Amino acid sequence: MWFRLDTKALEETVKRSVKEAVNDKEGQFKKLDILKKEITELKEEKADIQFEKNMEEKELSHLVKMKEEKQNIESTKKELELSKKFQDKEMDLQKEYFEKQLAQINDARKEMRELYGQIMERLPNVNWTIGPKAKEEKE
Repeated sequence: MWFRLDTKALEETVKRSVKEAVNDKEGQFKKLDILKKEITELKEEKADIQFEKNMEEKELSHLVKMKEEKQNIESTKKELELSKKFQDKEMDLQKEYFEKQLAQINDARKEMRELYGQIMERLPNVNWTIGPKAKEEKE
């Protein structure tokens, strides 16, 4: 026979093919494990990045709120300062007006005293008493 079946060679070939397949499967499992580890690491990195992003957003919103509060405080402070200035000016104007009124009243009082003094000088000197004693003296 020109073709002879060699069982040992065939057995060796089959064993080699099985080993290669097993090694190939083990290599694929190793690759799969490596890919699973990479997926896990990427998920952790994604979670870390998301956490950092959320923290930055919270920090920014906190800073914005602080700035708004600071601006509100500053505007309230300016409003109070302007109100105080206005009250001070109003008080000064009222004081000035009061002093002018008081000076006019004092001037009018002096004029009235002078006028009464002049009237009293022109009147005759009469000693009249008014009241219950005056009735008793007439009787």
